[in-house]
Amino acid sequence: VHRGIRISDVGMQNGKVYRIWVNSREYFLLEHRRSDGIFYDRQIPKSGLLIWHILENSTNNNEGRKTCDLECADGRYSDAGYPNGNNADAIEGKDNLDFWAHQDWYASKYNGNLGDATDVFDGIKYTTFGPDTNPNSDSKVNVASTKIEVFNIHREGYEIVVDVNTPPFTDWSKEKYPLIGTAFHRFNIIGSSETIAEKANAIYLINYDQSRNAADVLVTVYNDSLTVDDLKSLNYFDAQRTIEKRISGNEPGQINTQIIRNNISLESFENEIGDFGVSTYDFGSGATPRWIQKISPLSEKQSLPSAIKLDQNYPNPFNSITNISYNLTSEGPVTLEVFNLLGQKIMSIDRGYEKTGAHVFRLNAEGLSSGIYLYRIRGKSLSKTKKFLLIR
Repeated sequence: VHRGIRISDVGMQNGKVYRIWVNSREYFLLEHRRSDGIFYDRQIPKSGLLIWHILENSTNNNEGRKTCDLECADGRYSDAGYPNGNNADAIEGKDNLDFWAHQDWYASKYNGNLGDATDVFDGIKYTTFGPDTNPNSDSKVNVASTKIEVFNIHREGYEIVVDVNTPPFTDWSKEKYPLIGTAFHRFNIIGSSETIAEKANAIYLINYDQSRNAADVLVTVYNDSLTVDDLKSLNYFDAQRTIEKRISGNEPGQINTQIIRNNISLESFENEIGDFGVSTYDFGSGATPRWIQKISPLSEKQSLPSAIKLDQNYPNPFNSITNISYNLTSEGPVTLEVFNLLGQKIMSIDRGYEKTGAHVFRLNAEGLSSGIYLYRIRGKSLSKTKKFLLIR
């Protein structure tokens, strides 16, 4: 479960689209549009979250399996169209596009719908999209439940905030590696039309097989996602290339990059991946690892002084609300991260695309228990880590 995903208006400079994989050919896109936002959206009937259902290898000729389909909040009902319907249609529930409302047989049987204004998840009446909603999050490829749920959809200022729950990804496609237990994977595109994959924070090699000394599984952890590569069928050189690719993303390797490899305990590894809802037993078909090694890339750039100045929060200690000030020397995407004393990330707040200069963030720590926590700012570089004390 990933909480507090902030989705800005897609038309704005810091606007984003979030992708949730279903399988190697199918995914959902979450997009926020506002009628009071950019000029081109001024005539949309209502602001809110749009959920697009994408089938990469399909066409738009078949209404039931379109390449790009909108999951409309006012799903089809068995007794009447929205707003008169009360009974969700488990078989034909799907989305209630105006395509259906414009059919004579549908209008006469279901009483039509209210049009585009009820297609968005507005965060007021429509706050959940999942296995049991109408429409639901079922796969159109496998015709089965994905168990994906986008819930607690609500507005905070000019943003839509959501929580997302998704089960482990099990499609071992060579083209699109699985994102185990991740709710979304964002690719930042700044000043280029080419997609640059996010660089890894940490990489782990795991061995399960006593008959071999090489690693069986490669686990890569990013800011908000986790991937797994099966190395058993690869030779030494192909395994090395896979590791190098995970370290550098799609960018060429750094000349001065050092690779630090350390043996770690099973308990330490479980703590580091605990936020993703998976364990080492999931990667080894229930087997217990023989050994785990952590690979940490350390480049020359990382050894330089931090380019982000982070001030001590105020007030400190605090009860629920505190202010965090920081100064950016270069513009770009910014994230505030909060950790407990075990090093587990418990909050990741996307600040969007911010310009150089001083910024202040008002942090609401509601939901956290009393104690000492660590916080830092992540942009094009990392700030120093500081502590704050929360007292209930």
